[in-house]
Amino acid sequence: MIEATRECLDKAFEVVKPGTPIREFSAVIEKHAKSKGCSVISTWGSHGIHTGFHPLPCIPHYAKNKAVGVCKPGMAFTIEPILTLYVWCRYLRVKGWEES
Repeated sequence: MIEATRECLDKAFEVVKPGTPIREFSAVIEKHAKSKGCSVISTWGSHGIHTGFHPLPCIPHYAKNKAVGVCKPGMAFTIEPILTLYVWCRYLRVKGWEES
């Protein structure tokens, strides 16, 4: 899974350039994750880098998303694919930890 996550990151880097729609790297990440038997965690994603906490753009890691915008020169954002070996569901309870 760690290897697959790194590969997703590398594949996303390959398409990041001025003019690329932000949602395109999401599709690349999900496609590669699925090819490795993994799922992306759809409730978490990447984001811009600025003085605020997790500013725009919001970058989901799944293919059919509504992310808007295109890459522009000087734009700063993270790409942080988070994968799981299981199908992700909205609510997860593991050992007392809860995400909702």
